[in-house]
Amino acid sequence: MTKTKRYSNIQTNPKVALTIDDLVSVNPWQPRGMIVYGHAELVTREGYVGPGTYIRIQPTRQWSWGIEKPVQIP
Repeated sequence: MTKTKRYSNIQTNPKVALTIDDLVSVNPWQPRGMIVYGHAELVTREGYVGPGTYIRIQPTRQWSWGIEKPVQIP
């Protein structure tokens, strides 16, 4: 993580945008997703695969589409 472009960019400018999109179905066409703007900070802590550096985003603005109800996981 510490050798990535994302890591160095956050150190220079902590303003970030994160987009997550998905297709529920292509027939009928059902896209869904969300966009989050916020401020990122680098944190070091224990994670799923051991200690590491992670990006924490504090949202300042967010919106979504096609997510009217909770996602059903099969």
